[in-house]
Amino acid sequence: MRHLRSFCPWKDTLKAKFSPFCSVKIYGSFPSALGSFDPMPQKKEENYGFLFLHVMSLAIQMAKLAQTGRTGGFLEKMENLTTNDSIRHTLTHYIRTVEDDTTQLRRSFWPLEWRQGPIPGQKVCLKEIGGCTVSDALFLIEQLWESRKEFLYASAWGAAHFPGWSGLLHMLWNISLQARNSGSTSHPAVPVQNLHLVALVDIICRYSLSVRDESAHGEDGLLPFLAEDEKFSLVLSKFNKSTAVDTTDSEAIVQAFSAKIKSLPGPRKTKDLDAYILTLLGFTVNNLDRTSDDLSSQISQITKPLFERLWSEFLPADKKDTRDWGAILGCLSGALTHLLKQNFGYVSNQ
Repeated sequence: MRHLRSFCPWKDTLKAKFSPFCSVKIYGSFPSALGSFDPMPQKKEENYGFLFLHVMSLAIQMAKLAQTGRTGGFLEKMENLTTNDSIRHTLTHYIRTVEDDTTQLRRSFWPLEWRQGPIPGQKVCLKEIGGCTVSDALFLIEQLWESRKEFLYASAWGAAHFPGWSGLLHMLWNISLQARNSGSTSHPAVPVQNLHLVALVDIICRYSLSVRDESAHGEDGLLPFLAEDEKFSLVLSKFNKSTAVDTTDSEAIVQAFSAKIKSLPGPRKTKDLDAYILTLLGFTVNNLDRTSDDLSSQISQITKPLFERLWSEFLPADKKDTRDWGAILGCLSGALTHLLKQNFGYVSNQ
């Protein structure tokens, strides 16, 4: 079975002069994409993993528009675009409107309804595009976990050029959670192991580190919402070992965190540093290579931009400032507490 791990030459794909034709009638696109894996390697396999994730994410975005009754408005907007207008920006605006409206209505956000699948006792979602089962979700999680080192680099390009991957990751998270509570004695659900949740938390954190607040699309609103979920934090707190593949992967995670913090504009007027940043801090610290001779430098790459960023919140303080200072102080104290609890491998003199 072909894997998703080959992301290297997808820059050639980004330079392609022609875009593939896309029909509005996308029913069946999700299972069709999953079924397109070929046991025989292809010459273009290097591009396949990157395009596969983009197609899946795009299908989920279209399903959100269809289920919330906004496909017509989106298509009408498309017809009025000029030659230089970007379809991507318009689609991103529509999707974020759907997500924002839904998150305001209910804390547990998932706009795609569930229905009974072909297997008794098993639910599926994405009915508008053919349905995604628990088995499909677990397959994707396993593939992404195996490719997690390459995914960190691929997601940086994906976040910059094809926003929307968070929708796919959020769907996988919701399917995994609901699957643990579904099924019956006569029709047991597909088992979701703790390893699947740990793997998915790793992948989501890697993608979150790749999204830059300074990009044209800005921060993805789903990511903080997902990372601050209690169940998400619980899974992250239960494993304090590195999930990095090797030393190079560990260094890449640290560098991604440093770049992420530096990309945050300060002071933030709409949302302050919060549990989202602490979640990414915890993930990054867990993945430090404690055997490295360059450990102190890696720690500095984490702490220096973090505390510089926190300090920038205090510089413009005035009496009319309406920011939540409690949240800022909470993030500062939380970061200090988290770092002090870490065992970085230093030998005590006592």
